[in-house]
Amino acid sequence: MLPTVISRCQRFELKPVAIAEIETRLSLKDTIPPEKIKLLSRLSGGCLGWALSSAEDENYLKGRDLRLDEFSALITRNWDERLSYIQQLPSDRSSIEDIFKLWLSYCRDVLLIKYNCDEGVSNLDRANDLKSWANMLTIFEIKEFINSLNESLNHLSYNANVHLLFEVLMLDMPKKEKRAEYMVNSVSSSY
Repeated sequence: MLPTVISRCQRFELKPVAIAEIETRLSLKDTIPPEKIKLLSRLSGGCLGWALSSAEDENYLKGRDLRLDEFSALITRNWDERLSYIQQLPSDRSSIEDIFKLWLSYCRDVLLIKYNCDEGVSNLDRANDLKSWANMLTIFEIKEFINSLNESLNHLSYNANVHLLFEVLMLDMPKKEKRAEYMVNSVSSSY
């Protein structure tokens, strides 16, 4: 760019809005229940505009719930079920990126719970599932899957084959045979 153009440009750093400020702003709307205010403020990532638009649009939270239910169930699925799950996913890149980021947020929360940092959890409505995952998985397994998700996001930005990215993720995802049995065994062994 020409120096004259550069000299007239200004850079504005927009920092994330604090969670407390987003909660305050959302609470000004009487139609939003307090638990939804708390959840949206945590999920917003400091983006007030996103929190306000998601408060008005029920479709985001419904779609998120569906995706997280599917994702949470994958940990006990066999390889064939995991690979057939890929067939029902959308093929457009922006939806795939949203799914990767949602899974990454979920796994981040599992890691936070594993380290007893519950106050930093974003997916507040998923506390029981997150604790279940934290009890089933080791810190190493969680970190490795987070690394796989980050690599997949990076490869997605380089126009990688979406189907292959999901196949690799399904193979990298930790696998546990039965969720309930593991929970009973981990609880009884801790006494």
